[in-house]
Amino acid sequence: MKLSLPTFVVCLSLIASACAREEPPRHAVVILVDTLRADALDHADTPVLDALAARGEQVERAWSSGTWTAPSLVSLFTGMHVREHGWDFGFRGSRRNRATAFPLLPDVPTLGLVLRRAGFQTAGIFASRVLAWDLGFERGFARWRRSRDPQIPRLVRQEVASWRPGERHFLYVHLMGPHQPLRPSTEAAARWQIAEDLEAHPLGMSLHWARKLSPAQWITGVDLYRKAYWAVVEDTDARIGEILEALGPHLDDSLVVVTSDHGEMMGERFRFGHRRWLDEPLTRIPLIAAGAGPLPDRLTLAAVPDLVTRALGVEHPWSVRVDGGGPLVSQRQGALALSPEGRFKAVWHRNGSLGDVYDLEREPLEPQNRPEQVPDLEAQRRAFQERVPVGISEKGKVRSGPEIEAALRELGYVE
Repeated sequence: MKLSLPTFVVCLSLIASACAREEPPRHAVVILVDTLRADALDHADTPVLDALAARGEQVERAWSSGTWTAPSLVSLFTGMHVREHGWDFGFRGSRRNRATAFPLLPDVPTLGLVLRRAGFQTAGIFASRVLAWDLGFERGFARWRRSRDPQIPRLVRQEVASWRPGERHFLYVHLMGPHQPLRPSTEAAARWQIAEDLEAHPLGMSLHWARKLSPAQWITGVDLYRKAYWAVVEDTDARIGEILEALGPHLDDSLVVVTSDHGEMMGERFRFGHRRWLDEPLTRIPLIAAGAGPLPDRLTLAAVPDLVTRALGVEHPWSVRVDGGGPLVSQRQGALALSPEGRFKAVWHRNGSLGDVYDLEREPLEPQNRPEQVPDLEAQRRAFQERVPVGISEKGKVRSGPEIEAALRELGYVE
């Protein structure tokens, strides 16, 4: 892949600044790419993210806290497991029930609020409509602005241009990235030999296309979808390069974290999208941090607030900590996935009964008959549930209406 000059310069700058930092970074930039699977960096050509990982560290096995955007972001902003913050709801919207309603975020300190109280200037620029819902995601941010992926680097440049000497800044950037509908650039589509017009193809509009395909069409459709996904990942890598370039001289004095809210199923187990599942392509996400120092081999998305504040020299007692140990955990509408050491993984149904056990090093997608592992997995689950209290969301305080349902429909969550 031929790199553009700005991307090439950013990569050189990231590699050149890989030396140890004596003082905490002055600024923090958290970039979340929606629906980015961990193996995306293995399939797609991602020179910017590769250079960022070379400058800092990439967590070997990172998990999302949930498998759709809203509960995962509540964990990202509050530093809590889904079990503790209690925001564990489905998409809420259907032809039978037009009303959509979600509770507010729990009334606890958020990452933006903690850093703002510590003297940081805070801003958020995001492409996801979920963050525009009046649920409290903007809490602690002085500026909170929605845009689209192609315009976000320009808005970051404008934001950085307003930074004044002596100030410290926290910038949250949320890209839609490879969330469907997939629309790769002409250049990326050509690299992946995508000849079809994705706007006209069903997969370009909604994931519900997969239900209507014949077996022969399924094979072709899966291959096309995966190529389009990797192509969009490459476009997103270049966009992250533009964002880092927009930081200018502040890049060398900034903590940069790149991660995702959840992954995506792309035909595995005949599943597409990120519905009510806890499969490994959904729970496992990339997590790269440059400027944070050494990171553990395993980390959950809920530990990102602690990662950020520790690196910046700000103290706060987050529930989930980088050095807290404990199992990897992901939750979806009461169902729970847990992996004690990143090798064996179990999924429990919402009624508490054990579902499947997986060997993540051998067959991460195929259930394994490993009865010798069940007692330890059950003991780990009980210990986790005893240690982490059950959160209760304020169900009486909700925001509802056609805007939320329209957003869910646009994102492909409801028909």
